[in-house]
Amino acid sequence: MPMPRIPYRLSPAAMAVIGTAASPRLSDPKNGVIATDWETGAEIWQMTVMVIDEGRADSMLIQVPETGLPKDLTVGSTVRLTNLVASPWANASVDKRGQARLSEGVTYRAESLELLAAAPIPSGAPAPAVAVKAAPAATPEVSGVKKAA
Repeated sequence: MPMPRIPYRLSPAAMAVIGTAASPRLSDPKNGVIATDWETGAEIWQMTVMVIDEGRADSMLIQVPETGLPKDLTVGSTVRLTNLVASPWANASVDKRGQARLSEGVTYRAESLELLAAAPIPSGAPAPAVAVKAAPAATPEVSGVKKAA
């Protein structure tokens, strides 16, 4: 069952900056299965984005379908978040000692990221060698990644 999606409105003056490299979101970390969109089947990637809006700054882990990521995206790039939604979630479980545990949070997801400005390169510094979105095989944490069935 899909999670509820609550539109997350940003002001027109809001600014978003990529904080960490994109990586695949794993739906099954034990087996390395990448999460996919329920409707389109596109792989889901995630990255930390610093969102500055109306005098407030928030660091958000945002999920985006691979089809919504610009190819020239790098850490430090300024982006516009398209159709950002928040989905609250909760998970009840029992630990090894029989104690009930409740985990809860909010997942943020954007339909796509629109590249507004590439990351600035300090004068005299070499160009960044690593793009934000690397192939799964190039990242040790996701070696042996499998597609969700």
